[in-house]
Amino acid sequence: MFDEALVTDCYKREESIVPQQALAMANSRVVLDHCAPIVEILSKDGVDERQFISRAFVYILGRTANPQEVDACLAAMKRWDDIPSTAEGLPRESLVWVLLNHNDFVTLR
Repeated sequence: MFDEALVTDCYKREESIVPQQALAMANSRVVLDHCAPIVEILSKDGVDERQFISRAFVYILGRTANPQEVDACLAAMKRWDDIPSTAEGLPRESLVWVLLNHNDFVTLR
C-alpha cells in the first residue's frame, strides 16, 4: 500500500499519497491493537482529558497541541462519550486512533 522503492529507482521512493493508504492505516490491525496500550501509558497518574490530549500530541505526533486542537479534541471526546453504550476509555482510544491516522504522524518532514 505504501509504495516501496523499485530496484531500478536506486531505492529512491517516489512520494505519493493515495486514498488507499489512509484506509490501510485506519483499518490496520497494528494501529487498532496499539490504541489501548498507548492510552494506558498516557493515562498514568490519573490525568484529566486536557492533560491526556496534551500528552497524546507529544507522544504520537512529537509536537504540542495548539489551543484550537485541544478544544476540538475535547469536543470530539465529549461526543464519543455521549454515544449510548460507549465503553469506558473508548473516547481516549478513539483520540489515539485519530492521531495515529493524522497526517503529521504518517508524513516525514
